[in-house]
Amino acid sequence: MRRIVWLFFILLAVGCAGSSATIKMYNADLGIASAYGIREQVQRLLINKYHYVIAYADETNNRVYIETDWLDRLPFADERRMGVEQAKSRIIIEARTRGRTGEASRLSVKFKGENMLFFADTGSWERGHMTKEARRYFKELADELKTQFAAMVREY
Repeated sequence: MRRIVWLFFILLAVGCAGSSATIKMYNADLGIASAYGIREQVQRLLINKYHYVIAYADETNNRVYIETDWLDRLPFADERRMGVEQAKSRIIIEARTRGRTGEASRLSVKFKGENMLFFADTGSWERGHMTKEARRYFKELADELKTQFAAMVREY
């Protein structure tokens, strides 16, 4: 009986690992920023520097949500080795109040990066497949935003 229980847990772990490996999103915590700071840095970095286009934006007193359109880019080397012919990326920035009264101007900011890849062998687009180089690309974007937000918070 004990062997069956252990076998079940091993199969469950292997099954979960396999399913999560195919579709992933890069996630990062960017720290604290004001709604104004978020808008300013998204304009400066994501739009002006990296050429993303805002597809949807929503702002309330306690939440800022910004989603870019898919940006065509060249496949990274490790994506090309997988048979990828075309690649697209998009960014989602979501910020919420920290939960304490009187801190509505200070939002906790989260970053999500997502890939969509076109595979030559299947002739179809697939979301996910977060390769090492894709993670590095999204990490650079997230780190740059995080640095700017940290600098802005010190200015208050």
